[in-house]
Amino acid sequence: MKERHNQRPAAEALTALSGALQKLPAARQVPKVFDFSDLDPDLRQAAGELAAELGAAEGPGPAVTAFRAPALSVRREGAEIRIGYAEKYEFFRGLAMAFAGEEGEQISRFSHLTFMADCSRNAVLALPAAKRLIRLLAACGYDRLQLYTEDTYRVAGRPAFGLFRGAYTEEELRELDGYASRFGITLMPCIQTLAHLNAIFRWPEFAPLRDCDDILLCGAEETYDLLEDLFAQLARSFTCREVHIGMDEAHRVGLGQYLDRFGSKDRFAILAEHLSRVTAIARKHGFTCRMWGDMFFRLAFGGEYYRFDRELPAEAKKAVPEGVRLIYWDYYQTDRRVYDGMLDCYKKLGAPLAFAGGAWKWSGFLPQNGFSLLTSRQALDSCESRGVDDITVTAWGDNGGEASVFSVLPVMVYYAERRYGGDLETAFPRIAGCALADFLTLDLPDVILRDPPEGYLANYSKIFLYNDPMLGIFDGLVRPETASVLAEAEPRLRRAAARCARFSPLFRTARTLLAAVTEKLDFGRQLREAYAARDREAMAGLCKKLDRIERKIRTFHAAFAEQWAAENKAPGREVQDIRLGGLCARVRACRQRLSAYLAGEIGALEELSDRREWPDCPKGFVFNNWAELASACPF
Repeated sequence: MKERHNQRPAAEALTALSGALQKLPAARQVPKVFDFSDLDPDLRQAAGELAAELGAAEGPGPAVTAFRAPALSVRREGAEIRIGYAEKYEFFRGLAMAFAGEEGEQISRFSHLTFMADCSRNAVLALPAAKRLIRLLAACGYDRLQLYTEDTYRVAGRPAFGLFRGAYTEEELRELDGYASRFGITLMPCIQTLAHLNAIFRWPEFAPLRDCDDILLCGAEETYDLLEDLFAQLARSFTCREVHIGMDEAHRVGLGQYLDRFGSKDRFAILAEHLSRVTAIARKHGFTCRMWGDMFFRLAFGGEYYRFDRELPAEAKKAVPEGVRLIYWDYYQTDRRVYDGMLDCYKKLGAPLAFAGGAWKWSGFLPQNGFSLLTSRQALDSCESRGVDDITVTAWGDNGGEASVFSVLPVMVYYAERRYGGDLETAFPRIAGCALADFLTLDLPDVILRDPPEGYLANYSKIFLYNDPMLGIFDGLVRPETASVLAEAEPRLRRAAARCARFSPLFRTARTLLAAVTEKLDFGRQLREAYAARDREAMAGLCKKLDRIERKIRTFHAAFAEQWAAENKAPGREVQDIRLGGLCARVRACRQRLSAYLAGEIGALEELSDRREWPDCPKGFVFNNWAELASACPF
């Protein structure tokens, strides 16, 4: 990245970028048709597919030739475009540059750059969308892709594993593996071998393998029989022989059925023994392993992660198996000193080290690109200074996989530009076909402050969508200027949608969500005021407003369903249908209650009796659990 972009606070991204882009010189006319006939067959077909993805085509035009070179280079020599590449995936980054009329030489600063797409939070990428993701990653210059699958892959002999979850079959994974290989990208298996396996425990076959929460029962031979089957399946499905084995956030390992069956035991010892068994099984099937590193910190420091101010105990260092690469994951920090401290602390464990940052798409239906860019800049600055060059960007899908994987394209491109020393604003149109500032408007329905501070992170659109019309649990978050700020966002989103045609479903989802949220935003306050004043005319008007609210929710639901169908397998969508359908049912129930009150059928609306309060959160607010948004009662 250029220095001026490294120093720009993420809070300015949604305003300053637009002005900056307008000052860029107009792009010179570049050809849209290219001749790939001189390319080796190994490159030609993939080149044609990438051309179609990025708005170019194969035909009479400048001849594209490729040659092996120490570094990526793109040169126009007369009617020929020569692309040099050290690794196959670099050819496709060079090809994307050529499509945009760019030339030059670039050297990779990372040994690996991986994108991880969460396929375990209901949204399992359908094969066409996964292939599109592969093409975009290749155009950026990634060399690895992980599809995070807890139980969303089928396992021979285990019919309940992944049942009703849209799990990938062996044939599907092999097809994606081969497709990624055509673009020089390695599809790396990414699973869980300790925690985050709650979905399998609903089935009787796996209930005996549960320690507690979502954690496997360490020490039980039946557990390792299951893991044998998992690794055997991975060996059949992938050509890559490095595997991500997870191992994160097993906070209460050894404290459930393990305690009853094996008695109290040092939890470092439990983790070390389990890791030893897992890595031995992996080696048996030809795999080396990488894993999240947080458990070594949490066990050492009573559940805390960010304790780089203290020395790690010897037990933590002994628990790391030889040859396992540890991953320091961090998606939250806006202070580089935290990354510096944690990287230094991780290095004391003595294992090979990688870093994973976050492309925030896991707090609602919309991305948090501005916050992601800020945290990623701090993290990558720290990684570069500490010599950590194995980098992953994660795109989780907590609470239902609501946001599109393509909604975080700015962050995806940013990591690639950090790899090659490029510029995000210049590179983004090359990949997306539109300006960065336009794409960043997808963040706007969550930016309800006129001047958001640096480090702003919020998911107000999801909060306000599910905030109950009568209970109004979150009404206290509505500020006096919120409605006007959201009204100003609508025309910006509309104009951006027209310019970002390749990703129109994302903008349709954002605009219809904004419309629904804007319609119901201040309903609770208006209702309470009218009820307190016994203003029956105003209450009758609000009763009609509930009809408009329901229609706009239905319109949003339809747009979201279209986006889901274009990207994900069908299983998992039922969760969103239940939630949004339930929201419409609740709106109708509120209308019935209000109508009954106005008709004199009931004497009071007890839902309006409690006080509404919520603390002021000037830096934003994230409250992502749908069940807790919809009601104060347990589901």
